[in-house]
Amino acid sequence: MHLVLRGEVDLASTPILERELKRAEATASGRIVLDLGELEFIDSSGLSCLMRAQQRASANGHTLILKRIPAQAKRLFYLTGFDSGPAAD
Repeated sequence: MHLVLRGEVDLASTPILERELKRAEATASGRIVLDLGELEFIDSSGLSCLMRAQQRASANGHTLILKRIPAQAKRLFYLTGFDSGPAAD
């Protein structure tokens, strides 16, 4: 399953992302790819959503892969230690 994130992932849009990730997890065959190349901003609620998705993936034997991570998101992931979680491409 391949999902593309665009624009901002913040408190208002995180519930939509959470719903779409859960839908992908239910139908994916072990691998979910998140393309962040068009992501303009992500806040702590978006980061928490991705962390929960990573935890679910680990628990269910899935792989969460992040592609084309923008600099702002890379910095946030690094500062929070999330950069050692999902596979990055």
